[in-house]
Amino acid sequence: MLALFLLQNEIINDRMEQAYWLEKKGSLMKDKRLKYLFIIFVICLIIFAIYIIRKQPVNKNNPVENQPIEEKIVSDLRLGISEYDTIDPIISKNRNAQNIATLIYEPLITITRDYKLKGELATEWAKTAENSYIIKLKEGVKWHNGEDFTAEDVVYSINKIKQAEVSIYKDNVANIQLATVVDLHTVKLELINANEPFFEYNLIFPIQTAKGAQTSILAGTGMFKIDLEDEKKIVLKRNQYKENIENVKIKTIIVNKYLSMGEMYNDFKIGNVDLIQTNNINYSEHIGTLGYNVKEVCGREYDFLAINTRNNALYNVEVRKAISFAIDKGNIVSEVYNNKYFVADFPLGYGSWLFNKESTSSGYNPEQSKQILSENGWKYENNLWKKTIDNKVVSLQFNLVVNSDNENRYKVAQIIKNQLEAVGIKVNIIKTTTVNQEQYIRNKNYDLILLGINVGVSPDLSLFIGENNPANYENEEVYNILTELPNITDENIIKEKYKRIIEIYKNDIPYISLYFNSNITLYSEKVAGDIDPNWYNLFYNISGWYVRE
Repeated sequence: MLALFLLQNEIINDRMEQAYWLEKKGSLMKDKRLKYLFIIFVICLIIFAIYIIRKQPVNKNNPVENQPIEEKIVSDLRLGISEYDTIDPIISKNRNAQNIATLIYEPLITITRDYKLKGELATEWAKTAENSYIIKLKEGVKWHNGEDFTAEDVVYSINKIKQAEVSIYKDNVANIQLATVVDLHTVKLELINANEPFFEYNLIFPIQTAKGAQTSILAGTGMFKIDLEDEKKIVLKRNQYKENIENVKIKTIIVNKYLSMGEMYNDFKIGNVDLIQTNNINYSEHIGTLGYNVKEVCGREYDFLAINTRNNALYNVEVRKAISFAIDKGNIVSEVYNNKYFVADFPLGYGSWLFNKESTSSGYNPEQSKQILSENGWKYENNLWKKTIDNKVVSLQFNLVVNSDNENRYKVAQIIKNQLEAVGIKVNIIKTTTVNQEQYIRNKNYDLILLGINVGVSPDLSLFIGENNPANYENEEVYNILTELPNITDENIIKEKYKRIIEIYKNDIPYISLYFNSNITLYSEKVAGDIDPNWYNLFYNISGWYVRE
C-alpha cells in the first residue's frame, strides 16, 4: 500500500511541476512579445524623428548653425638648419641653406616638380645666333628694399658666380663667355660652346641685386625677405612688393641655427621646430616614429654599374642582359640602405617629365638570366659559362672595380658579386680609391665599374651615351639624336626623341641603374598644405601652407 501511495504521490507531483512550467513558459513568451513590441516602437520613433528633422528647412539666416568650424592657425613657420655657413646661396656650401634661400632669391628660370622649365624672372629666352641667347626680363619686379630689378642685376650675378672661389653654380655659368645689358629688361649671353644641349637649364642660379655688396643684408625678389639674422636664428618676413602676397598664410619664417644635426633632431622631437630636411635614412633612431609626417623623394645621388661594352664577352648584348636579370636591386636597397633609397631604372628616373618609369626596367629574374645565355650558345661547364668566339674560348668572369673609400658602395659591390655568381658569372672585386678611380675611368681598363654621380636638373644624357662615355658605348642613331636635341624646342618632339633613346638603351643595356638616394622632409602634424617637394625645391606652393595652432 505504501508503494502505491508513493507512486500516486510522484505522479501528482510530476503533473503539478508540468503545470507550473507550462504556466511559466507562457509567461516568458508573453514577456518576450512585450519586449519585441517595445523595441519596434522605439525604432519607429527614431525613424519618425529623423524624418521630421530632415523635413525642417535649413536656417540660412543663422551664421552660427551653418558656419563650418575653422581651424585656428598661426602665422609662423619654424625651420631648422645645422652646420650653417651663410644664407647667400652663391657661396654657401650648405644644401639646406641653399634650399631656404629659394624663398629669398629667384632665378631667371625655375624648375617645376617634373623638371620642366618655367620662367621666373625671365619671361622669354631664345637662341638668336649660333652662340648667343637673348633673355627678356619681367618688368615691374622690385627688390626687397623697393628698388627696381633690372638687367644690370643679372649681369652682376653671373659675374659674381664666375669670380667666386667656390660656388655650386660654377658649372651653370661656365659656358657663358660674356653677359651684357641690351636694355633695362634685356640681357644677351654669348656662349663658349654653341652646341651645349639644354643650355637653358643652367639659368637656375639665384639673381642678386647689383648693389648687394653695399648692404649688410642681401636683398632678393623672392616671397620672403631677411628681416633679422643673429647667431641663433634668421627671421624671414613676407615680401611686401610680391604680387598677391596678402594671400600667403605664413607671415614669418624663423630659421633656427644648430651646431649639429643631433641638436636639431632634439628640438624637432620636442616641438620647437616645425620642419627639417635630412639625408639620414636612420632619422627615426633620433626622433622616434610618432608625432610627425614624412616625405621621402628621389635625391640627386645616383649609383649605377657601367659595363665596358668593348670587352670581348661584354660586347655581346645577351651577356649584358643576363647580368641585368641577375641583379636584384631591391635586395641591394634593403640590405645596404634599409629600404630608404629608391630603386633606379634610368638616369632620369628621379622624376623627369621625359622618363616613363615603366619603360626600361627588365626586373630581377635569375632563371631568365641563365636561359638567355643558354639560348645564345653559352655552355655551363665546371661552374662557369663558356662559349667559343672567333676561335677562342671565352668565359664569363669579370673584374668589378669599386671605390672602397665609400663603405656602402663597397657593400653593394659584394652583393652584386654574390648575385652574379649565383647564376654562374664569376666576379673579382678590384678595390680602388677616390683618386685612382679616375684613372680607371679615363683608361677604361675595367670590365664592370660601380660609379655614383650627382645628376643635374638638365635631361642631358651625353655623359652616359655621348662620346667617351664610361661604358665605351656607341650607337649611331643615339649620337644623331643627341646632336639634334639642342636645336629642338617643341616639347612633343623632344619627348618622342627621348622615347626612342630609352627604347635603344633598354635593348642595348650599356649600364645597369641601381638606386637614387633619398631626400627626406620631416614635418610636424600641425603643418598643412601641399607639401610635395623634389630634390630641387622643398617649397613648391608654400603660399598655400599653414600651421595649425
